[in-house]
Amino acid sequence: MAKLASAEKTKKAAGSFSVNQYYIDVADRIGKIKWICSGLLLLAILVSVILGRSDLSFYNFQYLLKHFAVNSADATSNFRELNYDSDGNYVFGYFKNDLVVVSKRGIDFYDMRGHSVLSQTHTLSKPQIVETDQYLYLYDQGFHTYSVYNSFACLKSVTTEYPIYKIAGSDTGVYALLTKSNNYKGVVSIYDKNFKTLSEVFKDKYIIDINVASDGGRVLLLSCDTNQEGSFFTEVQSVLPGKEEAEFTVVIQDCFPLRASYFSNGNIGVLCTGRFLTYNRQGNLISEIEFVGNETPSCDFDSHYAALSFKKNAMGIESLVKVINENGEEIGNDIEVQGEIKKISSEPTGVFALLTDAVARIDYRSLDVSYESVQGNPLDFIVRDEESLLICYNNKTQSVYYAFSDHHGEDQNDDNNGDSH
Repeated sequence: MAKLASAEKTKKAAGSFSVNQYYIDVADRIGKIKWICSGLLLLAILVSVILGRSDLSFYNFQYLLKHFAVNSADATSNFRELNYDSDGNYVFGYFKNDLVVVSKRGIDFYDMRGHSVLSQTHTLSKPQIVETDQYLYLYDQGFHTYSVYNSFACLKSVTTEYPIYKIAGSDTGVYALLTKSNNYKGVVSIYDKNFKTLSEVFKDKYIIDINVASDGGRVLLLSCDTNQEGSFFTEVQSVLPGKEEAEFTVVIQDCFPLRASYFSNGNIGVLCTGRFLTYNRQGNLISEIEFVGNETPSCDFDSHYAALSFKKNAMGIESLVKVINENGEEIGNDIEVQGEIKKISSEPTGVFALLTDAVARIDYRSLDVSYESVQGNPLDFIVRDEESLLICYNNKTQSVYYAFSDHHGEDQNDDNNGDSH
């Protein structure tokens, strides 16, 4: 009876559509194979869940999505004022359009509407953060823990055997970790974007600073030691991740190292006591700029410039700023700023300096200095974009649309401070 029905069905199909019996048989086989594959897939999922259930965790799901960026607020959003509990030991950052507020109790991310998007508890004694295009690194300086974040999750938390002194990251996810060991004064461990060790560098000198090129292809070590006469000397070393031999090593006599960084053109800027040196990517000296005085300058690098700030004199509060480009050339002479600089930041749009009651901006081309008044005694500031600042205090952060004026202390229109468009 079944064969008769099937034959009748085939006859009707053939009569109506002129379908060949061969293709009807192939379609039946494909249908059976589909159900067999579906059953095998379900069986594989079931076996995987049973055998690997210990690996099916929320943490691993976060790791799977580590390269995704999730932001609830549009990049043009801007809160007026964000309030938080007073702690007195805050560190601030700006990561993927979120304000990052770190205290001894942990880390909080706020979008530009002022909403909390992530909060994680940590026990920190001296918190520090490093922001790159892909990740934010949180570490406890002088202690043993660090964590890696993307825009919506903690991807990895690590406890190290030896204290952590610094972390440096790149825009590709390659990062370097500075520690020490029982046998060496400095150890730099280099990791790839998947947190796997690429190589380690062991030094019998004290490593003062490390930096990773933005493409992750080179790591810079700035070390110091004393010679037989007891004078400090500086060693600059560039290493390639995964390689044992250094790309080059340079020794600078009679100075103590402070900061070093790669520029976007491959050159290297090195700040020591009394001088700023620029080397090309082969380690050849391009320029050396000396400055007078024993004061240790504040310094900040971006991809094209280095900015150094000094007190103009011991008694006054005026400051001087040096701007040096990626080719080792000083831009103009020392630039005077009306106030004591608490923090300096080299940005694509100019050099910004935080004062007691204002933010100063130095234009790279004209070298003109202008000012934006803010409420007194901020802890920190962040240049968010070409038109707004985040001014950070011990219990709040204010968003300021800036309209810089030519004179420090000039009355500002209150509507410019904290208003949103």
